[in-house]
Order: sequence, then C-alpha cells, then structure tokens
Amino acid sequence: MTNGRRTCPPPRRLGAASVLVVMVVLGLAGACSPDDSSQDPVAERPIDRTTAAGEDAGTDPVAAAGTTGTDPTRTGDPDHGSDGNTSPLNSSTAVAEAVAWSLDDALAADPGCAAPVTGDGLRVGYGADFGDPVDRIGGDTASLLADLVSCSGGVAGGPVEVRVFDVGGSALATRRAVGELLDWGVDAILGPRLAEPGLRMRQIVAGRVPIVFATSTDPALDEPTARSFTLAADDAVRATAGARFALNQGWRSAVTFSSPGPYYGYGPSVFATAFEAGGGTLVSNHGYEPGVTADFAAEVEAIGAAGPPEVIFTAMPTDQLIVLRDQIIDEGFESVLLTVEAPALTGGRARGLDGVHYIEQLPTDREGRVAQLDRLLRQTTGSTSSRPTAAARVGDGLAVIVDAYLRSGQGPPPAIADAIAEGAPVDGFTGPVNPIEPTARANVVDILEIVDGIPNLVATIRP
Repeated sequence: MTNGRRTCPPPRRLGAASVLVVMVVLGLAGACSPDDSSQDPVAERPIDRTTAAGEDAGTDPVAAAGTTGTDPTRTGDPDHGSDGNTSPLNSSTAVAEAVAWSLDDALAADPGCAAPVTGDGLRVGYGADFGDPVDRIGGDTASLLADLVSCSGGVAGGPVEVRVFDVGGSALATRRAVGELLDWGVDAILGPRLAEPGLRMRQIVAGRVPIVFATSTDPALDEPTARSFTLAADDAVRATAGARFALNQGWRSAVTFSSPGPYYGYGPSVFATAFEAGGGTLVSNHGYEPGVTADFAAEVEAIGAAGPPEVIFTAMPTDQLIVLRDQIIDEGFESVLLTVEAPALTGGRARGLDGVHYIEQLPTDREGRVAQLDRLLRQTTGSTSSRPTAAARVGDGLAVIVDAYLRSGQGPPPAIADAIAEGAPVDGFTGPVNPIEPTARANVVDILEIVDGIPNLVATIRP
C-alpha cells in the first residue's frame, strides 16, 4: 500500500481506496464511463462568483475542453456505469441489493494488509493547498482511509482511488492538474479549506464533476446548483457564535483585525455586526495582509490610545496571531484575543498562544471515531500535528461522495452530484452528515482557551 507524502503539484495516485459509508452495493465495481460535458448544461455554462484574479476558465483550453474521463479503461453505459445498473436514486431495488457496512470495520482494519481490494472503482481527486496544514492533514487522511477501506472489502467490490493535487500554487498549475484529473475520469473532488484556491479550482472544473469542500467554512463555496457543496458550520455561524460568547461574558467593547475578501474579512465583518446588534460597541477595525504583515506596533499603539477593548477578534493566520498577541501583552492590554482560525498545534500544543480563545467548528469531544482516526493518523503517518476535527471532516466528505456514488448507480459525475444534492443523511465520523439540510450544518460551536499550550473548553454555543 502507498501512503507517502505528496510533494509536487501534478496529481499522483496514492493507492486504491474505498470510503467510509453505511451501505455498500454487492457485485463487481461499476466502471463508470465518463460524463460527456457537452450534453450537460451545468458543464457548458460558466459558474458565477468564482473567477479568481480576473481569470476566465472559459478561455482556457483545459477548462473549455477538458473531457471528463478519457481513460480507455472506463467503458460502458455512460448513463449508468458498465454494469448497466439503472436503479433510480433510493429505489427499493438499490436498497435490496445493498448490505450494511460499518465505519468501525474500516477503522479496525490493517492499513498494511497483504491483499487489498483492487480493480476499477470510484475515482476521487483531492484539491489541496499544500501550504495549508489543514489540507496537508487532509491528504494524509485520504491516503490512510484509502488503505483502511481497501483492506476491509472496498466499495461495491472495488476500491476508491485517490489522487491528491496542489491548488495552492499558480492558476496554470491548477489548470494542468484539473485537466489530468478529468482525463483520468475523476468522479468527484474534495476541495481545499480556503476560499481563494477553492473558487479558482471550481471555476476551472466548471461543474463537470461535483466538489465537496469538506473542511471549508466559507459560504461562497456552498453552491449546490454549481455542484459545489460544503459540510462544516460556515464562517457566519462561527463568527456569530463568537459574538454571542463575548456578549455572554459581559464584554461590550471590541476591535477587529481584517483583510478584504473571503474568510479573513468576512468573519470579522459578521462578528462586528452580531456584536453591535447584541448591544456591544465596535471601537475600530484594523487592516493587515494575511501571511505578510509582520508587525502590528502601529495598530496596537492606536488601539491603546483609544482605550483597549475587552475583546479583539480576528481570523489571521497563527504566525501573525502570535506576533499580535505578544505586542498586545507588551502594551499591557488585558483584552481577550478571540479568533475563528484554530491555531496550528504541534505535538498537541499551541505554542506562544496562551490566553488566546478560538472557535472550533466541530465539537471537541475526543472520544469515538474522531479520536480513533486521530490516533491512526499518528500511528501510520508519524504526524505530530493535532487537528482531529479536520481529519474527521475529510472522512465525512469521502463518506458523502461514496454514498452518492452508490445511490446514483455508480455514477456518472452529474448523477453523483444529483445524489449529493438530495441531502440524504450519511453516517460519518462527526455524526450524521448532510450537505444540504441547514440544521445538519449548524453544528455545536465550542470556544476554547489555550492554557499552558493546551486548548481547554470554556463554552459551548448552539447556533
């Protein structure tokens, strides 16, 4: 089995895999013939709200002509897969042909087994930003799940094959990677956490295959009509929960740090609106450039001159958060630093961030499947990074894709997208997962404070 680190932008196969789902169709793996995007109205039209850096995917030869699935090994009926399965979604026939299958069986499997399931099956791409630690963990998770499930029977008798590719670099590199995936015959794609690379990738894919943004919290990526789905509580939910937490603590004055655009700007804006609506006062907002600004002395001085607020809210990256925290402490502020950006943890510790409060998008209960997957990741990859909820969300995303793959009669991609859009609940690591039903997405939101480098639960907010 392969479980190596992805180090280059072009996609590469990580190993045969299947995914965690509650139902598995018996029989040979359905070799889904690729979708003919020329007959698909979604594939022919540009997707609104997705052009990144002024680029138009419609003028790009890959985006305009990339044929889904030119792989000659994937033959058969393009509407229903090579086995001729014409069962409608959720039909009694499909249910009668299925057997129960458990996540827990896969988690108990040996990822290094001698005889994993092989052959043709579901093909999943993972569009990762290799510069984002969450996406790096996502790549490790997809690889591990590939090994676990292919060693526990597979899906519909075949594997789920996974290719990870980098979408965090140039637009040209992303186009090339997407083109290779489409030629490979990819059935569905897991998207990156951050909106900028996600929107760019979605523009290039242009609706030809469904994309599930399993770890993203940006609402701009949630557009089912464009075959684009999210799973996590979005930034509005988390920022609003942060405002409610601050007000519940009796804090009535706030300062925000933000950067224009999705995530770094959207969350602070939502926080400010909710905070003021609840009776708080936004004293000021200060701009910065994510990943670039290295000193906040001028901003901290201005805040001090106006009188330090009770809470400072931001979504800035961890490295910059450490600098801001240190400069606030140096000025003698007693302001609480609250962020929607969960800090990078090394060896299970958040170094240099004591006193910072952050908002976790999922419950932080370390028991059950989330904890078990986290332990397996540490044992099999040697990773010292602790982001169990991110890994669990990747597992949820794979579960959603496979569930839709089975209910659609094993593809093709538009049928998989339609099955996802039906919103059928799927058993996942974090509980029932539903990419459509809003109440399923409104997860419990936990507020944690870092004490002696260790995150500690201080409050739970129910949206």
